[in-house]
Amino acid sequence: MIKIFHSSKKKILFITFLIIVNFFLIINSVNAVEANSSFNNPIKFSLGHCTPDDSLAGENAKMFKNFVEEMSEGSILIDIYPMSQLGTEPTMMDSVYSGTLDMALISTTVLTTIIDELNALLLPFLFNDLEAIGNVINSDDFYNETAKIVETSTGMHFIGVPVLSARGLLNKKRPVTNLEDMKDLTIRIIPGNIIYDIFEAMNVSTTQLSFGEVYTALQQGVIDGVENGIPDCIEMKFVEVGKYYSDTLQCINTMPILMSDLAWNKLSAEQQEIIRDAAKKVEMQVVDITNETIEASYKIANEEYNVEITKLNSEMRANFKKACQPVYDKYIPIIGEDYYNLVNSLAN
Repeated sequence: MIKIFHSSKKKILFITFLIIVNFFLIINSVNAVEANSSFNNPIKFSLGHCTPDDSLAGENAKMFKNFVEEMSEGSILIDIYPMSQLGTEPTMMDSVYSGTLDMALISTTVLTTIIDELNALLLPFLFNDLEAIGNVINSDDFYNETAKIVETSTGMHFIGVPVLSARGLLNKKRPVTNLEDMKDLTIRIIPGNIIYDIFEAMNVSTTQLSFGEVYTALQQGVIDGVENGIPDCIEMKFVEVGKYYSDTLQCINTMPILMSDLAWNKLSAEQQEIIRDAAKKVEMQVVDITNETIEASYKIANEEYNVEITKLNSEMRANFKKACQPVYDKYIPIIGEDYYNLVNSLAN
């Protein structure tokens, strides 16, 4: 009886051991299948923007894509559609909102039509340089508060700010360093209520011609200048006509990435974190990349197109900002004091 008992006990222990081993083999097999399935059936997203593929925005969009695909080990893939292939910015914004487009880079000037708080990023002469807005977009407090505002007010998801556009003035008549220099100029401005209000506060005549009409309008004297970044002025050949560029930095137009709620909910919590971390990696480099692009563009504009580049000092910008106080008086209540104070404190 004793021998039988010990033999049975050994069999039970051996069977138990086999069960445990098989259990772990099954778990590992399931994990391998899931990993293989994720690799062979990645989640694919579309990302639209309105600029050329080789523009600053286009290059930064590709950087974001590459970070996402690398960090997710290929489980998330992004197809980029530049040059308004998926519609104008307002159209793409509506598409992200409805869930028919996964992601888009949308200018803040467009986003402010539905998100009042983002006017804080467009307040006149708030940022003395790109480093100042870099302090804002790289702040966790800014990201968390903005993400909450965007999701609460629209249902979309704010991923980050991978693109900056420092706005200056290109014109045909003279360098601009003060309000007097602008008094008889007619300037083409980008659409946006706050942009119009900024130039109205400075008593500048403006028009909102479509971008494609600007070159001819400059050439024919319909307008005297355009407010834009120097890289875009070169890209669109405006520097062939306008020969004076001033880095007034009246505002810095950002292009956040927005993601639809439908697309966001396709991701696991870990994958959502990858999307945000990829945007953060671009944000950490965007100031240096933009500054390098601007300096290279100044050299091209000056040496190849004979454009005179005028760089304003902080005192000059302070005088412009003082003239724009009515814009602050109007928009801080619209923005909300808490969000304005957050952005302002980080910028200064």
